[in-house]
Amino acid sequence: MRAWPAVLLCLLMVCAVVGCGTPGPTQPDSFRLPTPSLASPDPMTSLPLSAAPLTTDSSSQRTARGPKASEQLVFSGVATMGSTFPSQSPVGFWIWCEAESENPYDGECNGAMYFYALHITRHVEGEVVETSEGIYEMTVSSTQDTSIINCVLKNTEEAQHGPNNTVQVTCSTPSGSATSTTSVVNVTGP
Repeated sequence: MRAWPAVLLCLLMVCAVVGCGTPGPTQPDSFRLPTPSLASPDPMTSLPLSAAPLTTDSSSQRTARGPKASEQLVFSGVATMGSTFPSQSPVGFWIWCEAESENPYDGECNGAMYFYALHITRHVEGEVVETSEGIYEMTVSSTQDTSIINCVLKNTEEAQHGPNNTVQVTCSTPSGSATSTTSVVNVTGP
């Protein structure tokens, strides 16, 4: 039963490596809600008399704007080079972020990190900023305990297709740093 986090992490990494060739799902720019009517035969748009609008002016029609496409970012890999973590532990990561968005998740990250030699595997969450065009810096911590605190992951160049990206990992806890030169950095959306 203890293997489920590793299995889930492997599945997520496969999804990140395989990726998709489309820019991701998008929502329509806008849609018009049905105008309630007392005379409508459709029970979904008819109103009881007590809920009738006080005005029939056309400016009272309601519209809503749906969310626009978001820039999404995934870092996936294993940092082994120059590890200064205890026991020179490699650190694995699969972290998804919403880099640019007009919804409440703008700048939010979620994923997992694991420190092999330390036997630490945890869900992490945090934030991402684009420090310059195509260069992203994530800062994440464990949501379960204090085993992973303030881990900063940063790609060194704009994203290349496939496992051809360098990502630097530096953490306060466990204290240390390491680099991966075979990470997947996937950026989709606007």
